[in-house]
Amino acid sequence: MFLKLPNALLEMQLPPNALKVLCVLMSAADHENKTTMRTCVIARKCDVAAGTVCAAIKNLESMGLVRREHVYKEDGTYAANRYTIALPMRGRWFALDLSERVLQLPASSFSVYAAMLRFRGKNRKAFPSLRCLSNLLGLCKNTLLRAIRCLQVSGLLEKMAKWAGKHNLYLIQDTKEERLVEQKPDARTKQLDSPSNTFSLTSVLHRVKRAVVHFLNNIPIPTHYATKRR
Repeated sequence: MFLKLPNALLEMQLPPNALKVLCVLMSAADHENKTTMRTCVIARKCDVAAGTVCAAIKNLESMGLVRREHVYKEDGTYAANRYTIALPMRGRWFALDLSERVLQLPASSFSVYAAMLRFRGKNRKAFPSLRCLSNLLGLCKNTLLRAIRCLQVSGLLEKMAKWAGKHNLYLIQDTKEERLVEQKPDARTKQLDSPSNTFSLTSVLHRVKRAVVHFLNNIPIPTHYATKRR
């Protein structure tokens, strides 16, 4: 499942747990941006404690992003909470994968993964600096490094190269649902987009060796060397 997430939402520097809880509420909202869900259900989907969910919802209420109402049964007992979501609807947005694999990430890793998708360009590549991520999410450098390492271990992110005087280059791995949606690329595009074909000394030596072999195999053999002298 993919969620349409506005870019302006990341710029509000929400706490990581609050961002994850808000994404879960948005995924279950109807056309009126309302959803009814128990706290234990939100906690199970976000893989956090119920107290963490309550604290996250209070943060969202204080920022005006969520309005909470209690829903009661016919006998007057408490049933669940109804949430009304108010998001900035204008501006650019990006698609956020909300599969179970992504929701099971730690909260800081979830926020960094969303930011990587925000900066993703062609061929699933992104190169935001740590300072840019820190200013966007409001997280310190050590937290960002731990989150990026977690994304690498989980297979959602791959650090491809580091350019001199520039930032790290990341490759965002496509999920199972995204692979089914995307069209199958041709052989040339697949070869260019493959991480194994990135610029490195090993690849250059391999190409030089292949060119030399090709040149030697195409040298014509002089016929007078093979002619028997009478």
